[in-house]
This record gives sequence, structure tokens and C-alpha cells, in this order.
Amino acid sequence: MENILNEIKKANKLQENKKYNEAEVIYKRILKNIPNHPDANHNLAILLITKNNIKEAEPYINELIKTDYPIAQYYFTASKYFKLTKKYQRSLELIDKAINLSSEDTIIKSYYAKAQICKILDKQDESFSLFKKCYELDPNNPIILNSYGVGLCTRGMFFESIPIFKKVIELEPKFFDGFSNLGLALQKTNKIKESYDAYKKAFKINPKNLMLNINIGSLYQQKRNSKKALKYYENARKIDPNFPEIYNNLGIIYGEIGEKQKAFKNYKYALELNPNHTKAFRHMSYTNLLKKDDPIIENMISKYSDHKTTKDDKIEIAFGLGNFFENQKNYKKAFKFFEEGNLLIKTINGKYDFQKVNSEIKKMLSKYPTKVNASSDTDFSPIFILGMPRSGSTMLENVISNHPSIDAMGELTSINDIATRTKKNNKFWPETIEEFDSNDLNFFQGLYIESVKEISPNVKKIFTDKMPYNFLYLGFIKSVFPQSKIIYTSRGSIDNCLSIFSLKLFGEHKYSHDLMDLSNYYNLHVEIMKYWFNIFPNEIYNFNYEEFVKNPKDSTKKLFDYLEINYIKNLERFDLNSSIVRTASNHQVRNKINSSSIEKWKNYENELSQLISNLNKDNYID
Repeated sequence: MENILNEIKKANKLQENKKYNEAEVIYKRILKNIPNHPDANHNLAILLITKNNIKEAEPYINELIKTDYPIAQYYFTASKYFKLTKKYQRSLELIDKAINLSSEDTIIKSYYAKAQICKILDKQDESFSLFKKCYELDPNNPIILNSYGVGLCTRGMFFESIPIFKKVIELEPKFFDGFSNLGLALQKTNKIKESYDAYKKAFKINPKNLMLNINIGSLYQQKRNSKKALKYYENARKIDPNFPEIYNNLGIIYGEIGEKQKAFKNYKYALELNPNHTKAFRHMSYTNLLKKDDPIIENMISKYSDHKTTKDDKIEIAFGLGNFFENQKNYKKAFKFFEEGNLLIKTINGKYDFQKVNSEIKKMLSKYPTKVNASSDTDFSPIFILGMPRSGSTMLENVISNHPSIDAMGELTSINDIATRTKKNNKFWPETIEEFDSNDLNFFQGLYIESVKEISPNVKKIFTDKMPYNFLYLGFIKSVFPQSKIIYTSRGSIDNCLSIFSLKLFGEHKYSHDLMDLSNYYNLHVEIMKYWFNIFPNEIYNFNYEEFVKNPKDSTKKLFDYLEINYIKNLERFDLNSSIVRTASNHQVRNKINSSSIEKWKNYENELSQLISNLNKDNYID
């Protein structure tokens, strides 16, 4: 027995010194005499896995887990083996055994391994919970911190992830993933300059990283700098010309700058590289260039029917097919896919609590009007375009920014971020409304302008912010920018609701996936706007989509009278505007004025009967 122990120690030493072949000879000699020797089986399995001889390790792993002397490390190694061979359920079973046998000092390793397996198995809640537990047990381990930060980002908690990633790079200043992930979290929270600085440091560590180049490209897209965005996507293409996501992103940016044919071509190539790239298919369908006999359609219909297709992929396909069949005027089939796509999103998002939303909004409205406004002057004059999504705001922004003295900034989240994330006297929004004084509002004014300048350092003094949901914060906007111009966009309620329902929406659009929830929210939005029109008389301009389509020139002249800016010939020609359009309307807004979207709902009258009967008939706003 003592001789065997010495042999094990000798082989182990050779293994530590990377003399794998010599160590392997000794382990196999031991196992020839004692086939079930646990340490020899365990160490040899690790050695073979290290040498990437995965298949050869299998008999030693199987022998190992039959041992009469189980310890946590044996099951940990066995779990790792089954993870490498993609037998994830077996891997999960074995890591649970390792956890049960682990001491307090070693259990964190098994928790971390289980979190990784759960992530692969799409058990995201359990995975996140385990990463969080690891973080609580060892808050100074950069690997664990980074994984926990990624988990926060996966849950949309980008603000919360930022201090985690900052600690990662403080502990490990050359950790590429730490800088790259910090850059992404900062980008998602519109801290553009800080995001670029983090990406720059990651780029210095590894300029050939595929995803980093893609992320920097998307950052420049966010900054509305298509030239530099294309440069970094081209970098990514050189690194891996067969990575489909590059071409999907190229399709998006070409769509944003109005080059529909190039957008279509890149989406198509993404699908050639990966016929199951469902997101590229959905994006492609929005170009309206897909032909009826394109084999992509049959492939997507087949994939949609396959029970192995994930929910996320089915959602992408459903909205892509819905849009395709609508273009084919097959409205019954189109609606079927829109309805099923929304239902799938609803199963992921959970039930929408309209009563809770209604109560919170009424609480917020009760705080207005306030007597406190910002007192400082600013050189900047933002124009806030707000209303329900899909109400014509993209078209309107292109009309306004046709004027040479006005910049289009698209949908900015700054107002929402400032209002809802500011804490004062241990209170959060909307209770903070009554706590804000003029100094706070002056500060918010500067903070908002700085957030705009981060995206566009040379932004013109007059610019548009067309975040639709700013209608919820109109009172806050008037407190921070008392002299600001507010334009409310409206269109036929049924058309507006149909347009929302037929588009894949996530996040704050939780109301949009059920026709009753959608109609209830639409009614609530009308009630909110009537309240704002009442307390801010003559300060909000109601821009009606149908009136504009009927008489674009007169409608545009009236709008610019309100803006107190001189009308210039052809401002109404929104299709001539070459600005980047970063919304789902990017292809539509390049078309000339037409009435094709007016009363489109009549094609779906039977399918929308529940929504139509629930919409308030008196929804006109003066």
C-alpha cells in the first residue's frame, strides 16, 4: 500500500510539472493492478481531460463515480467531464453530489460550476441565484464578480452591474472581460464616454476580439456615427468572416441609413451562414423585399413548427412571418403569427398587472402641478416628441430635423433614468416629485444636456428627443425645462394599437402582448394626456398623423408656427431626410407620404373585435 501511495505522489508531481506522458504510464500501471483505485482513476481522468483526450477519459470517470470512498472532488471532476461531453443533466446530478459532500471552504467551487451548468440549461433564475451566492461567499474574486455582473446584465440590471465590473478591473487590471463587460453595461445605461473608455482599454488588451469589435461598432451606431460603426463591423468581419451576427448588424445599420437593398443583402447572407438565424429573418422581413417563393419562408415555417425550437426563436419567426404574410395581404395568417408571437412573449414576461400600473400613474399625476421649476437658463432647446409608440413620432422627427438648425437625437432614455433613479430623503419616484427643489431641477437640466452631448458632442442647440413614453413624465419635463416645446403625436386608436401588436416589443411594452391589456393601456394614455393638456394649456402641440397625411404642407407650417421656427420649403418631405433612424420605422420612413397605414385595421376587424369594443370612443384630445 505504501508503494502505491508513493507511486501516486510521483505521478502527481510529474502531472504538476506537465510531464503528462510519464505520469500517465504510472497511473495506468497502478490501475492495471487495482482497477478501482479512486485517486489513480481521478488523477488520470484529469490528466486526459487536460490533454484534450476527452473520450479516453470516459472509463476512468465511470469507474471513479462507482467508488466506495466518495469525496466532493471526485464528483466535481466527473461533473466537469459530463459538461465537456454535453451531457448536462448528468453533469448537474453529479455537481449536486459534490455540493452535498463539500465543506464550507470548498463548496463555492461547486456552486460556481453548478451555476455555469444551469446557465447552459437555460435555468437562468437558478444560475443567477448561484452566481449571487458565490459573490456573497467570495466578494473579492474577479472571476466570480464578473460572472455575477454578467448575470445582472442578463436580467436587465445594467446600472447595478456597473460597480461590480468596476471592482473586477480594480482587482484584476488586465482582465479583458471585466473592461469589455463594463463597457457594455455603461453603453446600455447611456454613459457613452465612459463606455468608450472601457472598450478602449479592452481593445488595448485584445484588439482581435470579435465581440468587442461588434460592441464598439454598436456603440458608434448609438452615437449615430455610421462611418465608424461600419469600420468596427468590418474589423469583426476580418476576424471571423463567417460569423452571422456581423451581417445582421450590418443589415441593421444599412437600414438605419436608408440603404434597404444593402440591408436585405446582409440579412440574407447572415441566413446563408446560419439558416436558423431567426433575428436576421425578422429584420429581413421588415425590408418588405422578401419574395413569396423564397425558400427562407418555408424553412422558417418548418422551424416554427418544430418542438425543439426555443421560445425566443419562435418569437422572432412569428413576427417575421406575420409581417411577411401581411405584405402578401394574407391577413388571417398574419394575425395568427402576431397573436402567437405576443402570447409567447407573455409566457416569458408573466402576467401584466394593469391595476398596479394604473394606480402608480394616478399617484404620479396627483403630484402635479408643482410650484417648483428649474430657474437656470440653458442654451439648449430640446423638442420633446411623445405619445404612444407607433403613432408617427419617427416620421415627425424626420420632418422637424429636416430643418438645418435642428438635430434628431432619436429615442433617449435620459428623462426616465433621471426621474426614476434619483433618490432624495429616502424617497423614490413618484414620491420624490414633492421633494425636488429648484437646485435639483437645475442639476437635472444639466445632467440631461450632458447625456445628450455624450451621444453627440456637437449636438445643435435645438434637438429632438422622441422617446414615446416621455408622455408619462411630461410634468417632470415641464419642471426641468419650463420653456420646452412638447409635441404629442396621435393617430387613429385602432390603427395605433394594431401597429403595436404587430411588432415584437419587450421591456416597458409589457402591456402590448394582450389585446385587452393593450386597449386598457391605450385608454389610460389618453386619460393621462387629457390631464397634461388641462394643466399645461396651450403648451402642448397635438400633431395628428392622419391630418398630416391629408395635408402635409399646411400641417407642417402649423407645427413650425408652434415651434417658433421659420418654415422652409419641403420640410414635410420626411423621406428626404438622411438622418440615421434607429427605430422599427427605419424602412417605412424612407417612403414618400402615403395613406397605406390609415385604417389598416379594417383588414383585421374580426380579429380585433375585443380590442375595438374596449377602446374608449371619446379619445380625441384637443
